[in-house]
Amino acid sequence: MARGKGFITTMNLCLPGLGQLFAGRWILGSVILLFSVLFFLAGAYFALLPLYRTAENLLADPSGTIEVEFEPVKTAICFGIVIILWCFSLVEGICHPGKKEEKKENE
Repeated sequence: MARGKGFITTMNLCLPGLGQLFAGRWILGSVILLFSVLFFLAGAYFALLPLYRTAENLLADPSGTIEVEFEPVKTAICFGIVIILWCFSLVEGICHPGKKEEKKENE
């Protein structure tokens, strides 16, 4: 199976770090993938927590007032880091060949 720059870029578009894993750069791919998933889950947590708390308060006291405590800065930081990791993953996948391509170039 050919694992050129186009394939690596396509895999990185699907999930940051996946192209590096397919190219044989296990440590870098694992780190990018892990941090992307963790920051995405953290951003989703900060984005959905106010919705959960609002529903919980309305179910407990339907006639009470609604106080939404949304933290947009934390949400934006988490999703911003995911976007930065995604862009880094794409650029790194395009600029650096896989291990198989490096062996071909050295021979």
